Amino acid sequence: TDIQPIIEDHYGLGHSDARQKAEEKILRYDLAVAHRLTAKYNMDMLVWNHISARHRSGCLITPGRKMWGSIVPEDMVFSSSNVTADIIHEAIYSARPDVKAVIHLHTPAATAVSCLEEGFQPITQDSAY
Repeated sequence: TDIQPIIEDHYGLGHSDARQKAEEKILRYDLAVAHRLTAKYNMDMLVWNHISARHRSGCLITPGRKMWGSIVPEDMVFSSSNVTADIIHEAIYSARPDVKAVIHLHTPAATAVSCLEEGFQPITQDSAY
């Protein structure tokens, strides 16, 4: 028997077209779930947030034109209609090759902290995590 597929699977080197399509399908599903959960817990801000996941040489990202509670796997795109989203996520992925996903939200608590003159101040040892 040919051991090459076994070696590729063991070292994560298998890059067959079928395997890439299967990985993309799973990633799209996971991203859709992440969007819907974010909406369920009221952490979305209409269409102005972004979630992405590294895939191949780029990333799958929020489409930028749909409410998060209705996003399905097929909605995920390789380039958002929101240029700012593309810039932010690409910068993070370029700077941090170890990062596999990025979530950019405008939750009420984060927005309130960003409005403080002194910004985020870790007052207790637990707040610095």
